Amino acid sequence: MSNRSDGPDNPLVWLLILHWNALDNTRACLSSLAGVTYPNFRTVVIDNGSTNGSAEVIEREFPWVHLVRLYANVLVTIGRNVGLRLALRNDADIVGFLDNDTEVEPDFLDELVRAKTADPKAGFVGPKILYHNERSKIWSAGTRIVRPLGWIHHLGIRHQDNGSFDVVRNVDALAGCCLIVKRQVIEEIGALDPNYIMYTEDTDWCTRAAARGWTSVYVPTARVYHKVSASSGGGLTYFKAYHRVISTWRFFRTHGRWWHWPTILLFVGAGYAALTLVELSRRNLPGLRGLYRAALDIAIQKDPLVRPPNQSESDDA
Repeated sequence: MSNRSDGPDNPLVWLLILHWNALDNTRACLSSLAGVTYPNFRTVVIDNGSTNGSAEVIEREFPWVHLVRLYANVLVTIGRNVGLRLALRNDADIVGFLDNDTEVEPDFLDELVRAKTADPKAGFVGPKILYHNERSKIWSAGTRIVRPLGWIHHLGIRHQDNGSFDVVRNVDALAGCCLIVKRQVIEEIGALDPNYIMYTEDTDWCTRAAARGWTSVYVPTARVYHKVSASSGGGLTYFKAYHRVISTWRFFRTHGRWWHWPTILLFVGAGYAALTLVELSRRNLPGLRGLYRAALDIAIQKDPLVRPPNQSESDDA
């Protein structure tokens, strides 16, 4: 279960990776983790009911990985919560999430743990996340929440990695693509909220922790490379569109205030109009159906529709 022998001065980190059929991605991720220099961590792959035999391949090729098999694709939040419970039962000091379509620098975990240790109020710590195919371009340098606009976005997204985002700083939240969290935070605020299903569950988690005085810290010296919706080709699928809208709505319904809603509705309406034109120009009717089905379900206060994504709509999108 361990890549490296334990070190007496290093907290025990459990890294949780969700896997669903995408063997090439997970294999590359685990291969990069094999070179990690941090001396005291465990790697856990949570197989979300893969149907292509890839779980058996992982078990055979990476014997140092602890494989947890789930009966079906329970998607992101529930799958990660399974890993969280397992890590806490096994005395993890820190729990980390890592998407299976990422690759890491050997010292990324050293840098994250060092930053967490340096700041006792750092509940969450996350790296600089760059595009896998354009490693000089940033995907996320932390997350910003703009409540009056109903907007959640990655800081630094699509910016060149030219030093502008090279300062350690507190941010509103961190991307669940890669972050670590202190055990004490999980014990205080609980696991991820399963009502989110997928998307925005990480932002909600960080926001709940912030209400208890914990900070989210961005650490640029830790570097991770993300393939960004690799399995779905980066497009706006029905599944992705639907759940992004539902989860973002749920977040602002929970954490917004009444005086935010006039501007939220105006901004979101304008965003819908612009996105409709873009997706029409791409002839992306499934994505548009997802957007408007989500809006309808919100309007009639219907519980979100949950179904597993198909082969082209992966949970690591």
